[in-house]
Amino acid sequence: MAKSVSSRKRKPSAGKRAPSRFTKAKVLAAVQGSGGIMSSIAARLDCDWHTAAKYVSMYAETRAALDMEAERLLDNAEGALHNLIAQGDSSMIRYFLSTKGKKRGYSDEKKVDITTNGKELMGRIEIVDKTDLVQ
Repeated sequence: MAKSVSSRKRKPSAGKRAPSRFTKAKVLAAVQGSGGIMSSIAARLDCDWHTAAKYVSMYAETRAALDMEAERLLDNAEGALHNLIAQGDSSMIRYFLSTKGKKRGYSDEKKVDITTNGKELMGRIEIVDKTDLVQ
């Protein structure tokens, strides 16, 4: 026997929103101290990652809090890096100089100057499609 139409679960009609499962305050509390890591927020809300991301993006205040958490984590990592540099960790010193010291010439990148007397070379570059030549 087929189920009657009235016993089936219905989706909210167009224009009507389902009630929010999590309040802004609850989402904000889950974001704070998360380091901006969505899986941590989801665990605190006891939901899956996508649900947490949906609720965090729903409110301007929770989006801003997520950004602040990510920045705070970055600040902590930079502080730890500075401590390692102060302790003389040569690999961290090299890493720091290769990233933050580029403007002073500390880099593994090799740059080739293709100018003449300070002027860029002028010319025409033609790209040939060699697939037409194959028979």
